Amino acid sequence: NVLALFHEPSAAALASNLPPVLELRHVLVYDLGGGTFDASILKIENRHYKVLKWNGNIDIGGEKFNMEILNWVNRRFREDIDEYLLPETDNERNDARFIRAQMLLLDQCCEAKTRLTSESLTEIDIGQYFKSLYKKSKNGTEIEEEEDIDEQDMTFAIDRTTFNSLIENHINSTLQTVRACLSDISMDMNNISYIVMVGGSSQIPFVYDALCNEFGQDKISRAVNCSECVASGAALFIASRDIMDVTITECATRDVYISTRPGRYRCMIKAGSEIPAEGQYKYYLSEDNIGYATAMIYENSTDGESYEPVGEMVIEDESLIGRRVDLIYKFRLESDFKLTTSFSEGDNVLDEREIQVS
Repeated sequence: NVLALFHEPSAAALASNLPPVLELRHVLVYDLGGGTFDASILKIENRHYKVLKWNGNIDIGGEKFNMEILNWVNRRFREDIDEYLLPETDNERNDARFIRAQMLLLDQCCEAKTRLTSESLTEIDIGQYFKSLYKKSKNGTEIEEEEDIDEQDMTFAIDRTTFNSLIENHINSTLQTVRACLSDISMDMNNISYIVMVGGSSQIPFVYDALCNEFGQDKISRAVNCSECVASGAALFIASRDIMDVTITECATRDVYISTRPGRYRCMIKAGSEIPAEGQYKYYLSEDNIGYATAMIYENSTDGESYEPVGEMVIEDESLIGRRVDLIYKFRLESDFKLTTSFSEGDNVLDEREIQVS
């Protein structure tokens, strides 16, 4: 049974055990996970949590960091062995051996990344699976399984400084996203009272150092388990909402648009609008209509540069043919992030849809 739906940043902030003061404060939830990054700005006042702004990047996270280490190993291998570790042709890339080999490599890189969270130096040993999967000598000819390959050539040491240099551009990109969030709501770094770090990749020391440099160490809350705080906050909210008087106001995280003609978009609900949020648009069909009309529903992309389709509205009614029809398109975004859309002529609803949005 679904008891409540609310965004992860609200749950993380609720679980973060922030000082129990009642005055207004603004919290940045910095969520760096395995595959994505999300930045959210919340306003908290008198146990009322409100999401003011959200933005993110679907291409930054732990998986990307694994690939950075893998590419580093590939370059090192090229320097030491005079051939590339990863396949260079399309045929090789599609070979099941190489697909499996890359997965094994990524496992090794992921383990190295995890060790570097607490260690300053670690090793990536690729010798055993290199023998069994690649079976190549230094000149590119195949060798037999029992033939020995120098183990020293198959082990690469990587230190934390090197790892930091590999992910530095990605972390800087997350900070740019944070700055953009603040700018969109006319705020700056000085307006942030606390930073809550969320997601497994937030445990990387370089991430903490970057946030300290940007905001100051005193603003960063470390009283939360990065990997479990969202689940903990959700459980805390459900368990205590009747006795703690905690309320959470969600806001639309993306603009919602209607398009009745290709390339033309009209914003119906603005990002940041308090939920439930409504919008409507008046439109008409001319006397020569054929009783058929459509409208596409879009959200803006996470980077704000494009439109992503989320649904379609359709009218197909012969009674409309040959007369002018004044239409009202209505939108309502609910707290469970379901968008109800409708075509109406007066009180006559011609089409109604329910769409799940971000």
